[in-house]
Amino acid sequence: MSNNWLQIRGDPSIREFLFLQEQKLDEFDLHLDRMLARVDDLMCNFGVFHARVHFSSGQVTSWLVDDPMRYRVHVKEQFLHLDVFHSYPLSSYTG
Repeated sequence: MSNNWLQIRGDPSIREFLFLQEQKLDEFDLHLDRMLARVDDLMCNFGVFHARVHFSSGQVTSWLVDDPMRYRVHVKEQFLHLDVFHSYPLSSYTG
């Protein structure tokens, strides 16, 4: 392997405005505590053993202890505004 460093630069028109971008807050950002509390509740009381919160796409993916080979995906509107717990069986790790 060569020890020479090669930097491949992207499109100059994109690089020109890279540092002028502003972060826009979305619903997950505005309701972070509520969203994380829901993930915690799913893990503690509804048999979810793994959850992935994808902030940039606004999705929450979860895996259940009773069905570990399948996953469920909720978009942020579902996860924050509807009663997402109706789609999960009441369950805990200890049975």
